[in-house]
Amino acid sequence: MRSFKQFIYEQNEQFTYGDMTTDNFDICPSALAAFKDNAEDSDFDSEEDFVAAINAVDRYLGLEKKLKAQGSANEDDVATMKDLVSRAIEAIANAGLSNHDYHQVHLDAVEDLAE
Repeated sequence: MRSFKQFIYEQNEQFTYGDMTTDNFDICPSALAAFKDNAEDSDFDSEEDFVAAINAVDRYLGLEKKLKAQGSANEDDVATMKDLVSRAIEAIANAGLSNHDYHQVHLDAVEDLAE
């Protein structure tokens, strides 16, 4: 049985692939699990596209973290988040990945900060 400390550590995990490690996957266990599954199954069209997808998701998660830390967002932040999420969805599609359905939660979180 896992201790609470182990559970918290696992929730703060980043994704490592090759020589890169994400900075922001700790706020999205769904992204972490999806990319881990894709990596374990080699479920991607090309390694370059896979890494691009990882970086695209990490980028928008980083913006969300930053905005949550400051406690607010403005219309420009929401527009930037929408653009980053769109780019991530495109990168995921380009890599041929499946089971990546967590994007709206993060977009909604940033929109909520702007209200």
